[in-house]
Amino acid sequence: MVTREILELTKTYKTLNSVQKIVYRKLKNLKKLNQALTVIGNIGFDIWSKDNSFCYINKLLVADLLSFKEFENFKVEGIEPEDYPKYTDAFIVSATCKVTGRKLSVSELNKLTDENPDLVNRLATEHAIVKFH
Repeated sequence: MVTREILELTKTYKTLNSVQKIVYRKLKNLKKLNQALTVIGNIGFDIWSKDNSFCYINKLLVADLLSFKEFENFKVEGIEPEDYPKYTDAFIVSATCKVTGRKLSVSELNKLTDENPDLVNRLATEHAIVKFH
C-alpha cells in the first residue's frame, strides 16, 4: 500500500515543487495510486499506461512506485551505530525479485543501492532499531 512516506521516497516526488508535493500527497491521490497498482498487477504496466486518464506526473509516480514494489527480502550491511541518522556506508547485499523469486546479481544490487539512497537509509534505520536496541 502506498503511503505518504513511501511516496516521498520516489525520484519523481523529489523533483516536485512545494505546491505539487501538497497536491500529490493528498489522500485522494494516494487512493488513485493504490488503485492503479492493483490494476497494473492484473493487466500489466504497458497496457495500463496506454489506457488510462492519469496525468503525466502520476504516471511517473506509479513507475517509481513499481520499482519499490518489485523487490523484497532486503538485507543491508555497512550499518554502524555512530552513522545514525544517515547510514551513508550502508548498502543492499541481498534482495529478491517478487515476480520471479530470483535473487538480484551484485551489479543489480549496486544499482539499486546507488539509485535509491533513501530506501537504503530507511532499511538501514529499520535494521539498526532491531540490532542496536
